[in-house]
Amino acid sequence: MQKITRLGIMIIFLGMAASCGNTSKKEKDGALNDKKVELQKLKTEKDNLDVKIGALEKDIAKLDTSAGLKEIPKLVAIAPVQLQDFKHYLDLQGAVDSKNISYI
Repeated sequence: MQKITRLGIMIIFLGMAASCGNTSKKEKDGALNDKKVELQKLKTEKDNLDVKIGALEKDIAKLDTSAGLKEIPKLVAIAPVQLQDFKHYLDLQGAVDSKNISYI
């Protein structure tokens, strides 16, 4: 009786496992090609929008003279690298107490 139950459970389990993994390679390739086509289409749209945005920004810059004044100045400055000596001093004050006193 136990063997029949085990055999039945195994058959059901194998049937379920076999039914879940039946995707053909053609279906996977078709889905992959569809995604590649969609990606290419979106990239083309993005390039077209970038060109339009650039043209509009140039037109606005020509027509609006106050647009250049709205730019925030950068708070970073650069300096050329030079070879020089590195001098750094540290001044400290303190007191030293000893725990063991020895008299000679």
